[in-house]
Amino acid sequence: MAVLKMERPMDNWNDDRLDELSRRMDEGFEEMREGFARIDGRFERLERSIDKRFERLYLLLITAAVGVVASQFLTG
Repeated sequence: MAVLKMERPMDNWNDDRLDELSRRMDEGFEEMREGFARIDGRFERLERSIDKRFERLYLLLITAAVGVVASQFLTG
């Protein structure tokens, strides 16, 4: 009979603890989602920066190729 008396308070304690754990897990995952959003923003900025650099490099290579071809026509 003593076991039956203790069983009910333990269920309540466990339910409360599980609810608290669930809440804390939700908060932790929210923090994680916010962190991933910040990292995504950084990657997007980095990607734009790299794209701009490749565009400038591509333009430089085209300009140099046109210059080499033009110089061959002018000297040849």
